[in-house]
Amino acid sequence: MYLLKTSQHVHQATHRSGGTLDLLVTPMQKQIRNLDISPPNLLADHALILFEIPLTRGQVRATSCSLTSVCPSVGHTEYCV
Repeated sequence: MYLLKTSQHVHQATHRSGGTLDLLVTPMQKQIRNLDISPPNLLADHALILFEIPLTRGQVRATSCSLTSVCPSVGHTEYCV
């Protein structure tokens, strides 16, 4: 994981037989919150892994385009309902 600059966040058994089969791998700098590993139950032999990843929005750039600028022979009124 170190060579790939990633982190594995699950450090306990996730399978009914005791192995860690389910992984949560993120870039090293990514923080995970509220990691909850519920044990396997009657419906599944794997654990349920719940977590939150804080996301940051990048800068949004507004753009616009009109159909007539792409295809001048098409008028807007043809597509109005």
